[in-house]
Amino acid sequence: MVRIIASASILICLLAGGALAAEPNPAAMKMVMDWKARLQLTDAQQDALLKLVDELGTKLDPLAEKIEAGEEVDKKAAIGQLKTVQAEFESGMKQLLTPDQQKEWEKIQTEIHGLILNQVGAKQVAKLKDPLKLSDAQLQQCVPVMAKKTGELMEYFSEVQEKKSDPPRNKRQERRAKISTVRGLKEITGEADEALRKIFTDDQWKQYEAIQEQQKAALKAKMQQGK
Repeated sequence: MVRIIASASILICLLAGGALAAEPNPAAMKMVMDWKARLQLTDAQQDALLKLVDELGTKLDPLAEKIEAGEEVDKKAAIGQLKTVQAEFESGMKQLLTPDQQKEWEKIQTEIHGLILNQVGAKQVAKLKDPLKLSDAQLQQCVPVMAKKTGELMEYFSEVQEKKSDPPRNKRQERRAKISTVRGLKEITGEADEALRKIFTDDQWKQYEAIQEQQKAALKAKMQQGK
């Protein structure tokens, strides 16, 4: 399973400025302290973890600063950087932890991944609250649906990128690949829409469909401008 990318995402969100800077990031320090208790780290392991977090957090500072400032970010380059940082972080953790601690670390990563997806889902649903006049109960029901959709799309696009490393040998294969991609996206979005349809009223669903069409038109226009 592709997890994009819990550790790197946490670093982006929490570790800008470095955990060992003159003014340590409180959220980063709390995270490390929580990990220490859960992984039963020795003092030496804790020091090594803080150093690892500081080094990798510093590498992400420029990207984090751009995101905070609202500057345009090269998404492809950013994803590549996140993957590189995650690989370095995971390598460091494997050297740092015992086999039993590594098993617990994998559980922590899964929990972090779920937390991130829920946060993303909550933000997506919040954008629909006013246009659709969603109730608080509807908001709570929509969040896990959006979180699941986001996670599946992230994994799907990651798989598509991996397949691109083995490009089609002819136009027929290229066409089949495009059809397969479209079908995969429709399957994921279709499952989410089916779940949302049960949550929304008829009027809310019509408004949601209109918003979706507007977003598709805006995306198509943007892609045409980029040609």
